[in-house]
Amino acid sequence: MRMLECQRTTNEWARFFGSAHDQGVRWLHCSDEYESFPLLCQCLAELRATRPGVTFRFVVKLANPGFDDSRFDESRFVARLSSYSEHLGTDHFDLVQWMWRTKDGGDAHRVSRFLAESARLDQSFSTSVARGLVGQVLCFPYSPTFAHAALTLPSINGLVIYRNVLETEYESALDDCMRLGKHALAIRPFAAGKALASAEATPETLLRYSFSHPAISGIIVGTSSLKHLSELLAASAQAE
Repeated sequence: MRMLECQRTTNEWARFFGSAHDQGVRWLHCSDEYESFPLLCQCLAELRATRPGVTFRFVVKLANPGFDDSRFDESRFVARLSSYSEHLGTDHFDLVQWMWRTKDGGDAHRVSRFLAESARLDQSFSTSVARGLVGQVLCFPYSPTFAHAALTLPSINGLVIYRNVLETEYESALDDCMRLGKHALAIRPFAAGKALASAEATPETLLRYSFSHPAISGIIVGTSSLKHLSELLAASAQAE
C-alpha cells in the first residue's frame, strides 16, 4: 500500500490496521526503505498501546549487499534486523525477504559473487535463525538465474517472486523449490492492474493462478481500503 498517498492521520491508520486484523489479516510486508515506514511504525506503536491483542507477523525486506556495496556485510545485516526489531516492536521476524543488489557487473557477476560468499551468507542466516530473531530467509532474486543459485543455499528457505498471468519466468525456479522442499511467496498477482484488463480476468481467477503452483505458500497484495481488503479476502478464499 502507499500510505502517504492517503490523507489519513496516524490514528486513522491505526484503526485501519486494527480493522484489518479484525477481518483476519495477520501478516504485514514492510520495508524501512519506504518513505511510509515511519508512519507504519507509529501506527503499530499506537495499536500496541490501545489494542495490545492486535499483533502481526512480519515479512521484512533487507538488501545486503546494496547497490553501493561490493560484498555481504554480516554486521550490517544484524544491525538492520535490530533496527527493524526496535521500530516494529517485535523480537522475531517470521520471514526476511533478502536481496543481493549490485550496481555494476550484470547478473552473471551477481551470481558469481553470491556463490563466492555463500558460506558466509549461510552461516549468518543460520545464526540469525538459531538465535530466534528470524524464522526463515527467502530470496527476492531479481532474475531466474539468481533464483536457481540462491536455492542451493541450505539456509535460504525459498523465494519471493512475481507470479501472475503476465509474468511467468520463475516457473522452473518454483519447480526447484518443490524438489528441494522449499516454498515461495508471490508478489503482484494482478501485475500492477494490467492483468485485470482482460475481460475474462477477475480477482478470483488471477489469485487462483498465482496460487496454482504447489510451491506457492502465500501471496502479497497491497491495499489501503477496507472495502478492497474485504473483496481481496473473499477472492482469496474462493481461489484457494
